[in-house]
Amino acid sequence: MHYIGARLGKVEPGYVEIILPYKPELTQQHGFFHGGIVATLADNAGGFAGFSLMSPDEQPLSMEFKINLINKAEGDALIARAKVLKNGRRIKVCQVDIFCVKNDAEYQCAVALVSVIATTL
Repeated sequence: MHYIGARLGKVEPGYVEIILPYKPELTQQHGFFHGGIVATLADNAGGFAGFSLMSPDEQPLSMEFKINLINKAEGDALIARAKVLKNGRRIKVCQVDIFCVKNDAEYQCAVALVSVIATTL
């Protein structure tokens, strides 16, 4: 996340926000955020949301991931907001809503469902 310039925003048990400012290096040929970058944010936000409900000796690993890119990812920043929908003993299922910030307004550009398993290293 450091490499692409993302940072954590709001963090609460079962909820995480990741913010990514626009950089030309993160775009596709038309200047929109690349779908792979949008998916990276979704995966990480879901993982962190699940991790926030794990015990100190556990680490998250994504085990399933589905994303719908519903609008072009165009703007000054991306914000991924993840919440845990199902807090199972080992598996956490998280919904991630990804928004673009453009002209001080937000619009949703993607939605993802991320399943994370708690593992010990």
